[in-house]
Amino acid sequence: MLVKKHRSYNAVKHGLCSLRRVHARDISEQQFFKNIEATYEHEYKPQTLAETECVITMVEAQWQLTRVRRLIETHFSTAASKSSSCRKR
Repeated sequence: MLVKKHRSYNAVKHGLCSLRRVHARDISEQQFFKNIEATYEHEYKPQTLAETECVITMVEAQWQLTRVRRLIETHFSTAASKSSSCRKR
């Protein structure tokens, strides 16, 4: 049971496996998502339910891709700074 709780926390931590539409940590991330959504809706102007679903899927995919890129950048910059501090010793 403890393993399941820990795994479910991982999804909350980065939001990549979350079933929620958006897992934004703060207001700036929520605003960023809304900007992506508005841009896609303005560009594609969905008229039918199917078109709306496609736009929603594209927005969510773009959001997740952006989150992954941010996580990778953070991970590598943290690893690089740790590596350079180890070399100084």
